[in-house]
Amino acid sequence: MKYFAISEKRDVKAKMIDAVLCDFLGVPAIEGKKILDLGCGSGHIAANFSRANEVTAADVLDQLTTPERNSFHFKLIDSAFLPFEDDAFDIVIYNHVFYCAVDKPGQLKEIRRVLSGNGICYFASVNRYFPIEGFTNLPLIHYLPGSLYRSIYKIIRKTDDDLFPVGYHGIIRLIEQAGFHYREYTSEIIHDTIKYHSEHGMPFHFPLPKWISPTVILILIK
Repeated sequence: MKYFAISEKRDVKAKMIDAVLCDFLGVPAIEGKKILDLGCGSGHIAANFSRANEVTAADVLDQLTTPERNSFHFKLIDSAFLPFEDDAFDIVIYNHVFYCAVDKPGQLKEIRRVLSGNGICYFASVNRYFPIEGFTNLPLIHYLPGSLYRSIYKIIRKTDDDLFPVGYHGIIRLIEQAGFHYREYTSEIIHDTIKYHSEHGMPFHFPLPKWISPTVILILIK
């Protein structure tokens, strides 16, 4: 499988993650925390949080491009198992990595294991129910059966990636099976883009059902 670390607008994404975490914790800033950025990609988000926190970034490849890569620890991983002690982190950032995980239930259980007793996880993932497929920008092809969708995806993207997005209800089911409680932020972010520094507002003034939103965003609670 090939992986592509995006560095464009990572500062904007970091601000949104920061705003969600601050809102949930009821604090003006995220400071003095032990943070794991799981699936860190380019490292820009890890670097943003490292200015006031102790940050560890982990990924299956070293794709770090941030000029601040020395401001945090980096760890290579090769499976759902995380090479960290129990209760090691106050916060895990799990931003658009879920659909890449081969063992999704195992990954979620590992995240729960490495979180401290009061630890939380920022979780964001593409939603299969959204009509536009996020990787090809084509409508409805991800509504096809899994094997057919994967074949079309590989042809269009010219890749051997075996990705397949999970729908909203499937995501929630896996999260609950892993032992997490959660706070829903999907709808709040869509309808208050200024507060959450989001680029994904609604063009019309009508409520968007959270189960059909392009991205599912949650705070997972141990």
